[in-house]
Amino acid sequence: MTALQAVLFDVDDTLFSTTDFAKRARSNAVRAMIEAGVKLPEKDVYKELEEVIKEFSY
Repeated sequence: MTALQAVLFDVDDTLFSTTDFAKRARSNAVRAMIEAGVKLPEKDVYKELEEVIKEFSY
């Protein structure tokens, strides 16, 4: 019998939701920016972040 050499997983919304993970990561980033001194409401910072992601994503 041949020894197992690799196990591959498709983690992009197959094993767990990368969409939910990205949303949580972005929310955490927004809160960190506000704690670091950004003087805007959380919803406005999040909206701006979404616009940047949309503009620079492929």
